[in-house]
Amino acid sequence: HVPRAAGVEAAQPTAWAPGSKPIWLLECGGPAVDRGGNGPNVFPDPKSSEGGMPPFSRGVRDDLAQSRLIAATLQRFDPAAVGFSEAFNPAASAYSGRMVDPGRCYLWCWDARPFPAFPDHGDVWADADNWQTGHWLNGRIEGMPVDDLLGAILGDFEVAAPVTAQTGAFAEGYVVDRPMSARACIEPLSDVFGFDAVASGGGLAFRRRGRGPVAAFAEDALASGRGGERPGVVRRQASEMPAALTLAFADPDREYRQGAARASVEDAASRREAAMEAAVVMPRPVAEHRAEVMLAEARAARETSTFRLPLSRFDMEPGDIVALGGAEWRILRIADGPSRLVTAVRAERLAHLGAPRPSRPRRRSAPGLAGPPLAVVLDLAAAETEPAQLQRIAVTADPWPGGYTLWRSEDGASFEPVALVSTRAMIGATTAAMPAGPLWCFDRSAALEITLSHGQLQSVSETAALSGVNLAAVEAAGQGWEIVAFANAEITGPGAWRLSRLVRGLGGSEPFAALDKPAGSRVVMLDGALQPLAAGAESLGRTAFWRLSPTGRDHADAMAVAFQATPGPAALQPLSPVHLRAKRNAGGVAFSWIRRTRTGGDGWEASEAPLGEETEAYLVEVLDGATVRRGVETALPAWFYGAAEEIADFGGPQGALRLRVRQISRAVGPGHAAEVLLAVV
Repeated sequence: HVPRAAGVEAAQPTAWAPGSKPIWLLECGGPAVDRGGNGPNVFPDPKSSEGGMPPFSRGVRDDLAQSRLIAATLQRFDPAAVGFSEAFNPAASAYSGRMVDPGRCYLWCWDARPFPAFPDHGDVWADADNWQTGHWLNGRIEGMPVDDLLGAILGDFEVAAPVTAQTGAFAEGYVVDRPMSARACIEPLSDVFGFDAVASGGGLAFRRRGRGPVAAFAEDALASGRGGERPGVVRRQASEMPAALTLAFADPDREYRQGAARASVEDAASRREAAMEAAVVMPRPVAEHRAEVMLAEARAARETSTFRLPLSRFDMEPGDIVALGGAEWRILRIADGPSRLVTAVRAERLAHLGAPRPSRPRRRSAPGLAGPPLAVVLDLAAAETEPAQLQRIAVTADPWPGGYTLWRSEDGASFEPVALVSTRAMIGATTAAMPAGPLWCFDRSAALEITLSHGQLQSVSETAALSGVNLAAVEAAGQGWEIVAFANAEITGPGAWRLSRLVRGLGGSEPFAALDKPAGSRVVMLDGALQPLAAGAESLGRTAFWRLSPTGRDHADAMAVAFQATPGPAALQPLSPVHLRAKRNAGGVAFSWIRRTRTGGDGWEASEAPLGEETEAYLVEVLDGATVRRGVETALPAWFYGAAEEIADFGGPQGALRLRVRQISRAVGPGHAAEVLLAVV
């Protein structure tokens, strides 16, 4: 060994001597392409200047070519292989072993990228399309030549006869789903891959049908039967031949679901269709090619020939192709007597010589990996149930894993599952500021511009909107949630909506309608996706520890989210009274108002709204600007402000008084206030 430095050969060789150490084959293999053995180092990559196809290759995927090339390489240097010769891999003289170490032959290539993620996800790996005809063993190593599959089947049935197979086919898989005979196992393979099983020389032989003739006979060289009959040909009617054939198979590119490959001929005189189901796993292009070959063979079998061979032609066997009368015939059976009576069908060699169409790139969307969900806790003023729901949770995630389990703990140490969130909530944000708006009427000038995580909205009638069909909760500067009904929903972009014909401040959220909502304020659609967290007055102010984990996983899972929530009084606060009035008389000022109710107030038949509280009580305050001059509690929706009290508070009668009235709840105290400046007349 003479080293070179900068291209200049050294004057003295190194101490290395030939045969001093074994040779390692670091990259054995070849492309899975038609005639890949003609160029094992050729890499079919159209994007590379070094890419190309082996000589004479048709450029179609061929797993059998790759399998045979690898087997030939490994067996060449393996002393334990059948047919090994010392000349292939001689013993070394300088060490114990062979010149090529058979234990150091490494195949190229077994990719670290997992199959089928590679090559299915071409959006992740730019070389995914090269897998079809490339060197990769991923996704192919589980397949085998049909020759080996036949040997495995016969081995399972303990068939002792010698077996030779030359089918020229490759199967990615084969399903034997019930007890059956060896023949029943092999016949579907024979039909699909086009080979014959023959008892030959005391053993079994499997021969593909696309071979050329093994012998040619002139008619005068054939034997004659009784009466001197000559070869005969029977041709069935064209209407009896199938015009189409459907082959059902297992498609590995579609997660082994059943696929159907169909072949047909144009201008056929028949409308007959043939069908076959085979539990063979093969790519769709291979299945389509096999369906075409099977149809061609079925149509060629329209012609049947019978002829006699002399007993001297004992070498002829079923499955052999012979040339006779300007045509090629495949022998079906031979009956021996004074001569050999042969029954044969027309051979169809051209179909076998074809090749599958180029494989389509495998394409599959990358599976979504669910991350931690987005959970929004809402203290809504609306309380339509009994006991009142104090707090609710809206959950969304992309992708949605099917559901989430809610775990609750009083102390944050031990959790127990309490609910299942099975529906993904529609959560979003405002994309434009939402100004304060009017109450108790349709706001036809303003609009709510939002984006949503997912889902679809629809426009409804104003009556339906008032009935609560389209409801949304909009966060008001972190102080609470305004509940808004909308009649119009217009899509303005991907996930973007413009909601209009609004009714503001519903369900007791009137104070939040007076607050501006800047762009970026959270929005939650109020539908059946929300899950209650706490209900009843006994839950007020009690902080709970929560975990939210994908259904089927523990609360300590990495995808679980933890949060604390303390139910507030929003759902239990009485609504503000309405229609405040003042009337002065001789003894002072008489104030009156009409109360409203949190629950059961939608009916029109009742003489008055239900109380909605355990007792009726109000906190009435007389204001001087922001200063409270007098505050009293009353059990009636009215209060008399005596003249002496007015003089004590203001020094004399006032032409206008500012009054603030709040209904009192035993659970949460004073509710929302009605505050108004009243002219006293």
